[in-house]
Amino acid sequence: MYYQNASKAGGTALAAYPEVRVRYGVLAHLEAFYDAPSEIAKSGLRGAGVYTMTHPGLGLKLHVADLGDAAVSLTAESHPPMSALANTDLIPLSDVHLSANWSGADAMQYTAMAGLLNYASNDESGHRSTPLVALSATHTLPHDNFLTGEYALQSASSIGASAQSSVTIAFAHAVSHRLLLNVEIGSAFNQSDNSKPHYLGFGATLH
Repeated sequence: MYYQNASKAGGTALAAYPEVRVRYGVLAHLEAFYDAPSEIAKSGLRGAGVYTMTHPGLGLKLHVADLGDAAVSLTAESHPPMSALANTDLIPLSDVHLSANWSGADAMQYTAMAGLLNYASNDESGHRSTPLVALSATHTLPHDNFLTGEYALQSASSIGASAQSSVTIAFAHAVSHRLLLNVEIGSAFNQSDNSKPHYLGFGATLH
């Protein structure tokens, strides 16, 4: 995946790539995944740039239970990837969350997630853990198209900052049963310093 932050007011640009995740089914209810290092490119004064690499991430996803129509899973990862609306002065250290997925009427699918993100400041000024919650809904459209809306909230967007909420809208198209392409836009309602309020992202999933 690739994302590029944007602002109608202009200013510092930010991009991250390749944002690659490799997933492997170890057992029937256990999945392992690997997040490859990504380059965070941030423009500077007079064309100078700041380029840093994220840490590689390792994680596991365990199917915990089926509660009615909902499938519940537990995910844990070291060094999760930065979100497109994250503060660039932060380093994600670990992430643990529970998620539930279920299908509704009229070709709708829903996801609810709650977890805890642990992060540190680039200047080593401190560590912080922040609760995260997210709710999303996906509507299946004709011709193998999908439209997803998500609302997310975290209690502290950076060290010493207040809570931050965001909304993401994504459109995906299944080119084949093995290839899914998507484009998404997102916006933070109260972004922290050293982050952008909006972003545009493109991605692909290969099965």
